[in-house]
Amino acid sequence: MTVRKLEGDKVVVSKKRESACGKCPAKNLCTSSEEEISLVLDRRGLELSVGDEVLVEIQGASPTRVAVIAYLVPLLVFLSLLLVGSRLLSLSELYSLLLGLSGVFLYYATFGLFRRKKRREPFIVKKL
Repeated sequence: MTVRKLEGDKVVVSKKRESACGKCPAKNLCTSSEEEISLVLDRRGLELSVGDEVLVEIQGASPTRVAVIAYLVPLLVFLSLLLVGSRLLSLSELYSLLLGLSGVFLYYATFGLFRRKKRREPFIVKKL
């Protein structure tokens, strides 16, 4: 990414991202266009000036792990609470359904609180 502006301990970096169809002969007729991605990052003690190229690390996540956390675990929570409510607690279908849905709600609420605390911001690795 390229340093665009210096603001005290912060630095604004950006990079142009070409659209996937940038080489298409019909690109002038299409509505897609180039887009510039900008980030405001900590300088982290680096001596930078406008126009410098920097390497920025953005933490990603495995798509499989995301799918398991977002879909599979809540499904298992829902089904297990549905079965516990109907079989073990002998609740009616409606109350078992509400028990399962409340479990999923609590899962997402707890996960959301945990995720906010763990989030890592992008950072500058080095000047190129």
